[in-house]
Amino acid sequence: REATRSSTKRLASASVRGLLVAQVVLWACFLPVVAQGDTTPFECNGRADLCDRKLSEVAMVATHNSFANPTEGFENSFVLPFFSNQERTIPQQLADGVRVINLDVHNYNGQMALCHGECRIGSASLPKACGQISTFLDENPNEVVVVLVEEYVTKASLHAGFESCGLAKYNHTYNTSSPLTLRQMIDRGERAVLSFQGSFENPDSPSNQAIGWLVSMVSFVYRNPYSYASVEQLRDGDQCSLEANRYGNVKPVEYLQEFNHFVTHPPIQDVADKDKPANVNSFEVAQGSVAKCWKQWGWHPNYVMVNHYEIGDAVRVVDWINDNHNVSIDDLF
Repeated sequence: REATRSSTKRLASASVRGLLVAQVVLWACFLPVVAQGDTTPFECNGRADLCDRKLSEVAMVATHNSFANPTEGFENSFVLPFFSNQERTIPQQLADGVRVINLDVHNYNGQMALCHGECRIGSASLPKACGQISTFLDENPNEVVVVLVEEYVTKASLHAGFESCGLAKYNHTYNTSSPLTLRQMIDRGERAVLSFQGSFENPDSPSNQAIGWLVSMVSFVYRNPYSYASVEQLRDGDQCSLEANRYGNVKPVEYLQEFNHFVTHPPIQDVADKDKPANVNSFEVAQGSVAKCWKQWGWHPNYVMVNHYEIGDAVRVVDWINDNHNVSIDDLF
């Protein structure tokens, strides 16, 4: 009997030791996974180093007339050479890294539509585009976007349109007095800066007054000129002029700098020819234009607005700005 009891104790002790060993092995197996998850850097708009920067310290790719693409029926032709400004849809633009969307909103047949000038020759749906942006934000919780609207409808209608498509729930009313970092905007769930254009020509106009949470670009955006018929005209013209803005060439602290970098006659001219040295979206030309104005202004652009972003190096130029945002431009050029 004593032998039996001794044997039983040894078996029980061995079982306990085996169980402990198994638990340790199991814990060790999961440890690398947990550690890896804990050390993965938190990213904002695809980069960890952007999270603790304010919007005024970040650069983004912007698409001019983002809605005007062939999928929505905007095709360039001999008759309509200026019709299409982009080749890809808004969801694809966002997937490719575009973070500033530009919409022209008109009242067409009693509906809010996206038109490039004359709605009778082509229009897209505002609710559809608005829903696409909202879906992107639903599916990508660490992304911040800016939506700039050139409005040909009442502000009340635009406000209601954003509410009904679900995008208003993400709105962040940009405050130049106390701007948030991207991380703070993400933590608050305020990841879409929505705005209407208003009147840059008359900054004190009642048309610039906010309606609820929807504000005018004039209250936080600085712009450069944008009407150039060729790359040569763009490079040799007054691209760095800021005189049309409320405060002239002295941009208030924390305002966002819009950098228009496209030709308008027609949009794809000097873009599609990839072998042309003076391609407007080439790194050489776009970086050169940004550097020239950065040096003249003393600050870098916050978004670079282009036609046909998929051709050329717009994304690369924006990455270059973000890589060097704290570097003196004199040390770069």
